[in-house]
Amino acid sequence: MVKTVLADLSGGLYYRLYHLRHSALSRLQLLLHHDVVDLPPPSQALLPYSSTQRENLLHLIAGRGRLRDRYSALATFAGHSSPAITLSTYCHFTDLLLGCHLASSRKVFTTNAAIALLGLRPHRIMTLGKQGNITPDRMLTYTRKRLDRYMAPLPVVQNSAQPTPQRPSSASHYVKSLAVLERIQAGYDYCETAYFYHLSQQQIKSWHDSAIALRELTTSKGTSRLFPKSRRHQLLPAEPVGIEEQKDVARALSGCQAMNKMADQKKELRWAIQYCLLNCNSSRAGIRFTQNADFQRFMAVVSQLFPWKRWHLLLQFPKSKRLVGWNCNPELLINREQLKKEAQFPEGIGLLFLRHAQEDKRTERGISRYSSHSLRILFHRLAIILFSAQQIRQWQLDSNLAVLTSTDRD
Repeated sequence: MVKTVLADLSGGLYYRLYHLRHSALSRLQLLLHHDVVDLPPPSQALLPYSSTQRENLLHLIAGRGRLRDRYSALATFAGHSSPAITLSTYCHFTDLLLGCHLASSRKVFTTNAAIALLGLRPHRIMTLGKQGNITPDRMLTYTRKRLDRYMAPLPVVQNSAQPTPQRPSSASHYVKSLAVLERIQAGYDYCETAYFYHLSQQQIKSWHDSAIALRELTTSKGTSRLFPKSRRHQLLPAEPVGIEEQKDVARALSGCQAMNKMADQKKELRWAIQYCLLNCNSSRAGIRFTQNADFQRFMAVVSQLFPWKRWHLLLQFPKSKRLVGWNCNPELLINREQLKKEAQFPEGIGLLFLRHAQEDKRTERGISRYSSHSLRILFHRLAIILFSAQQIRQWQLDSNLAVLTSTDRD
């Protein structure tokens, strides 16, 4: 019941009752500061209490006249051994409150303190220091001017009279595998993790081995295919960036779950996952195609997850030939370029991009295109639970063999 209500409120994202604990402790974090600094109007709305009610709540949790002990009291209230756990995991307004305190501070900073706290370059600090005392309040106008092009007004949420119910993502192996591997990444033991999630150690080891096998996939040049150097020791792909990508992943997951229940669709879904992960690269966006038959087969699957208008194909194709086999839907955006290696790639070379849901807003800043990694993230996560480590390593062997065969033929 709770999961269904949260799914309706969030547009189908996976939330459970435990997430409300984060929300409650984060709101109490705002309460700890409400009488010390002026909170912005949006955050004030998260404390829908009168002044008297706020004071009573603060007194019950942190006592009176104990400003230094407030976070220790909040940690005790949450059942944590120290405020460090509460701050690092449950309090999500720390940056906001730090900004509020800095904005209200009139303290004059030394040059070294300003460099450490304000995040500006030493030369800029020195220049501003010649014009007067360096205070956070005085830096506010300059900082806001630099950030202005990245800022946008808060979206207006319009609640319809009859909201469309959203189907929540069930706590299937997909959700459990992510939670388990995140815990292992953090250094927790297998046995402890198995006990915590009520799973067998064999199941956890299977997911872990598959995640490692995916991490070991390499390109023809021997570099990691799915992980950049900065994340080469991780088990999971990077998290979706922003709420739009999170919703993309949630909606596409529902589509994959439906396809996985039908025998013919299940086979095609698994082929599409394998093709995607063997023909993408962590160093660039896009999924590579050299045969239009593979492209048509792939699009037959992913067009059920994302509409055709979200797809963009960058195609190198001989200008003297008619565009046959690639233009499989009128809503598909195709940018055609001259093909240089026509003998090697007689059908052309295509790079397929999933356009970001807010690409128009992003391109207004001068970017030519802005793609989303939602599909790659989802397929990477699904591969962990749908394929064994042995199957994934066989992908690599088959891929290497195909490259050698192609080289010998050329």
